[in-house]
Amino acid sequence: MIRRLLGDEGGYSAIELLTVAAIMTSVLGALTGVFVAGANGELDSNRRFQAQNNGRLGLDRLRRDVHCASSATPTGPTDAVTLDLPTYCRAGSGPITWCVQTLASGRKALFRITGSSCSGGVKRVDYLAPAAGTTVFCFTPSSTLRRAVLKVSLAVNLEPVKRPYSTYRLRDAIAFRNTNLTGFPLNPAPC
Repeated sequence: MIRRLLGDEGGYSAIELLTVAAIMTSVLGALTGVFVAGANGELDSNRRFQAQNNGRLGLDRLRRDVHCASSATPTGPTDAVTLDLPTYCRAGSGPITWCVQTLASGRKALFRITGSSCSGGVKRVDYLAPAAGTTVFCFTPSSTLRRAVLKVSLAVNLEPVKRPYSTYRLRDAIAFRNTNLTGFPLNPAPC
């Protein structure tokens, strides 16, 4: 009697259950891959946005310092520039150095340092990836025809080795407002 009841009972065979399990596994695997790729894309996009925003904020801070500065050293292309801020500047007074330093991890960052040395300071722009043979700053002193100008070229990239074409470039030519038109007509520095 029990055999007859068990034989009449309808259900799924083991082959049907294995087929359904295989189909569900492949569908869930594909959906998981899509979700993981989306999450990684969002994370990468957020990291790049933060690095680019960091670069813009650092350039704005540098621009304020340059507009208030009365002079700068050195002339020509370089990765460090020292600005002389008068006492009426809100950002402080005396020498302020902006320079590129290599961090322990091998990546580069732009620092703002009180004084004329290129050590310590406050990191303003991270993930700098300047191309080989290029510099961040190029200073042209004032002449009879134009005020002093500091050209800045910041290249920001989170992964310069893996994604060399994802470099975000910030470039600006900032005029010194507190310099006089003195000297002789001068061509811009070769930058």
